[in-house]
Amino acid sequence: MSNKSQRNSTVSHSDISEFIISWLNSKIEFIGAQLILQLINHPDEEMDILELAYHLPHHKSHNRTKYPVNQGIGEPFEMADWQTVNECVKEIKRLENQIAADLELGFEEEARRKQEEVQKILAYLKEIRLGNRLRMFPDIRTMEYQRLFNTYKRILKLAENEDPEVARYFRNHIKTGKIFKWISDQVSSIDSLN
Repeated sequence: MSNKSQRNSTVSHSDISEFIISWLNSKIEFIGAQLILQLINHPDEEMDILELAYHLPHHKSHNRTKYPVNQGIGEPFEMADWQTVNECVKEIKRLENQIAADLELGFEEEARRKQEEVQKILAYLKEIRLGNRLRMFPDIRTMEYQRLFNTYKRILKLAENEDPEVARYFRNHIKTGKIFKWISDQVSSIDSLN
């Protein structure tokens, strides 16, 4: 007999909590489960994303940004300024003129070296620009929000696959955003896990 068939609509809130905690403990290797347990341990308390991130483990840094991170002090700032962009464009034009002259004079090796330099400048410009805008250095709050929200979505998807009622319970009790919160006062008939 499955867990679902053993449960009925008269299950108390404490039984539901025990079942949810038991389910989360069985998935403790997932950061999303640890995130939800952290929220359950602080019911009705708004937890800032950086506070949550402090209490949860990080994976290896293979998907970390290659850029320095704006640590959330002050406003986000751009990776470069427009003067730098304009200087790069002027340098590209200067090098292209030199490449044409070198090819005309038969200095192919020198032209190839300058073409590589042009490619490096173009790669730099591509890295610091997003269309007609300059990219901003990553903000630690935004990075941590994306990381933790993705872990939450993963554990929610796992819950939907294993027991959709658990996933529904999470959706009813967790407020997400830059502030996460476990909402304990939403105990109702929809929480019956029947």
